[in-house]
Amino acid sequence: MAIFDWKMLAAPDIPALMAQSPVAILPFGAFEQHGPHLPFATDCLLAESLVDDALAQLPESISVLRLPLMPIGDSIEHQTFAGTLSVEPDTLQAMAYECGAGFAAAGGRQLIFFSGHGGNKAGLDIAATRLRRDMGLYVASICYFDWAIPEHVLPSSVRRYDLHGGAIETALMRHFMPERVRDEAVADWQPDCAPALLDGQLAWMAEDLGPAGVAGNATLGTRALGEQLAAHYAAALNQLITEVADLR
Repeated sequence: MAIFDWKMLAAPDIPALMAQSPVAILPFGAFEQHGPHLPFATDCLLAESLVDDALAQLPESISVLRLPLMPIGDSIEHQTFAGTLSVEPDTLQAMAYECGAGFAAAGGRQLIFFSGHGGNKAGLDIAATRLRRDMGLYVASICYFDWAIPEHVLPSSVRRYDLHGGAIETALMRHFMPERVRDEAVADWQPDCAPALLDGQLAWMAEDLGPAGVAGNATLGTRALGEQLAAHYAAALNQLITEVADLR
């Protein structure tokens, strides 16, 4: 396994590196409110931590080029909460596309957009398709929230309304950075919204979830659950990297 950090490379390193057909990973975060108990940078912190875990498990035959985190994402649904920073969806799509185009110009062929924020997914998916069409790149676009969680880890009845700042994100933060969770503010935020919102059929703003802009039972977000979730998501990302590496 060879892992290269793009920001630490110099221009003469690129030709030899691209000859190894590395899979590039471009993590995307967000800077948005996560209720009273989690920091604004939660999505950034989790995206990078999950990439760390996945890369630690890769086979030795795979080369990975780690691109720098894109910390500001499409968080327009959280903009009514002070402190949230966001770009418009078209801006995010353009950023992702142009970074992919730069990777292609350097000789790259396989790229993964890995997001710690669900709101980034639409823009990243479109950018991925455009890069395939225009540059011939193989691009995977995934948010870790998209991977199904085994029922024994987190029941679907809980997962259904765990939309933001709930058990999943709280558990992962307790696992990776427990000192960043404000224990006294953790609560069970039952969403007060239409079922169509929970099922992903209705567009929403964070305040539609409830006054705190959170939906989910964060009291279930234990460190033990976070350890299980981190292993599950890292294994899924590891598998995706392996599959993308096989594309030529």
